Amino acid sequence: MDVIEFFNNTCDHEDDWTANGWSSWETQQGMFSVLSHILAGNSGSVLDVGCGTGCYYRFLQQRLGQKFPLWKYTGIDINPKMVERARRENEDIDVSLRDVMDHDGPPHDYVIGAGTFNVRIDGDQTLYLQQRMEKMFSLAKRGVALSLLSRDLCSEEHQQETRDQLFFYDAPSVLLACLHYITPNVKLDHTSLPSQFIVYLHKDG
Repeated sequence: MDVIEFFNNTCDHEDDWTANGWSSWETQQGMFSVLSHILAGNSGSVLDVGCGTGCYYRFLQQRLGQKFPLWKYTGIDINPKMVERARRENEDIDVSLRDVMDHDGPPHDYVIGAGTFNVRIDGDQTLYLQQRMEKMFSLAKRGVALSLLSRDLCSEEHQQETRDQLFFYDAPSVLLACLHYITPNVKLDHTSLPSQFIVYLHKDG
């Protein structure tokens, strides 16, 4: 499945969560909330990898309230339609058309991947994920958080229905890959969300 093609097919949906490939608003917002546990302090910078229509940007605006201007948000996405919609629907958003593997410049405090790597690709999905997690970790000063679909938490029926589009990860294998290839400072949340787990990679212990 081509990632750009997948989101070309969802982007025109009016509902923000559907446009970004999520099954419901509650699923999307719950995932954002758990991802954001990594954020610390009253100010900082966030790189949103696979930012889609800018829904995490809007989530941060609401969550941080008056503190939001103290945070610098940057979004990147490989889908032109998503970037165009994000700019159209979010005033003053900093978003660009770019693959994370091509992203350079000063590091960000936190790098976030909200379901960014859940679309099934042609090729080695684990290698694809590891390469991008390594890159995200190199761009972070403090830490990385990303959400992935869990084979253990999703029903067999749902996995069969979406097997040609979505990839369900074996959480322990992903964790071991993080430990071996990137950093020993890894935390895994496999209980807070239905169907998903969160991986946190920290620069310090």
